[in-house]
This record gives sequence, C-alpha cells and structure tokens, in this order.
Amino acid sequence: MARPLLAEVCYDSYAKNYDKLETSAWNRLFQLDLLRKELLTYITGGNVLEVAVGTGLNLELYPWQLVKQFRGVDTSANMLEQARNKLNSLSTYTDVDWELIEASAIHLPFPDNSFDHVVDTFGLCVFDNPHLALKEIRRVCKKGGTILLLEHSLSPYGLVQEYQRWTGSLVAKLSKGCDWSLPLQDLLKLHRLYTIYQKYTLLGTVSLNIVSK
Repeated sequence: MARPLLAEVCYDSYAKNYDKLETSAWNRLFQLDLLRKELLTYITGGNVLEVAVGTGLNLELYPWQLVKQFRGVDTSANMLEQARNKLNSLSTYTDVDWELIEASAIHLPFPDNSFDHVVDTFGLCVFDNPHLALKEIRRVCKKGGTILLLEHSLSPYGLVQEYQRWTGSLVAKLSKGCDWSLPLQDLLKLHRLYTIYQKYTLLGTVSLNIVSK
C-alpha cells in the first residue's frame, strides 16, 4: 500500500472541524463566502467536476437545478465522508447524478473533454504540483467549457508581491501548506487558458478567474 501524502494525513485530521475553520469570522470579514457564491453563478448546466472538493463547503451554493452530473474528487477520505453527508442531504431536493471519488488532482480518473465546468476553490495553492493539476483540469474540461478558479495568487501590485514572497514560508506553516503567492496568471498562460472574467480582492492576493481553453 502506498504511503499517504503529508497533505492527505493533514486534511484527514482537519475533516471534522474544517468547515468551522473555513467559515470563521476572518473568512466572513474577507468576504470569501461571497466570492464562492459569485464563482458558482458561472455554472450554466451540464456535467460539473469539483477538484479538491474537501468537505463540500461549496455544495449548498451550486445551482443544482441546472446540473446534469456532478463529480467531486479529493485525496482525503475523511473530507469526502463529510461531503457525502452533505450531498445525501441535498439529494432530497435534486435528482442530479453525483459521485465522490478519492483521487489526486494530478491523476484525474476521467477521459479527456468530460466536463462542461471544472471548479477549484483554494486547491491549486495547496497542491504539491499545481502545474500538473492545472494540466489535468484542462484535459478533462470540454472545449468551450469553463474552469472556475478562486485562488490565492501572486498580487499584481509590486509591494504586495514582495510581502507575499517574504512571508511565504510562514503563511505556508500557518495555513495548511498554502502558497499564497501562487503565480496563477503565469500558469494559465502556460496551459493556454484564456480569461473570460477576472476579479482581484484583498490587494490582489485572492483572485476569481473564469477561464476556458
């Protein structure tokens, strides 16, 4: 049996209290909950994948009446258990075909061009290899489909960039390994993803990106 990754062990231990951490007063102050809601308004229907679905923090925000099929992946079995409980509750109100799968973002178990929308919220910034993860996300997204990203990212403002780089190691230790200076725009260009809509907040350290291939 393969040895579990540090991130898997870390997030398994967070699972029961993760929602409390992610919906804390600080998150409300920074309006991250509103950004999640805004991101998911760009789902127009069809087949949807959420990468790093975690405990399913976004699930209550989906426009389920528009979704035909939903797949969620995460490396943490304990996180997926929490998400499964949420989806079982939501199933009372929707007939969506859904499945949660324990899998890595760098080895997504789906054929090319499978999804109309791929969602990721604060996943790329904690992945060991965001480059490979974004490559996989692009692969499974349909031509003309959209990739919906809400991420920590390198600020477009020079002084803020310097601060991010200077504090990067400390932030990673305090926030589950998050790289809050992720060069997201460079990654999008590298993978030939073009921006439909972009919004920066918190001095550019968090960005909402709707992109397509």
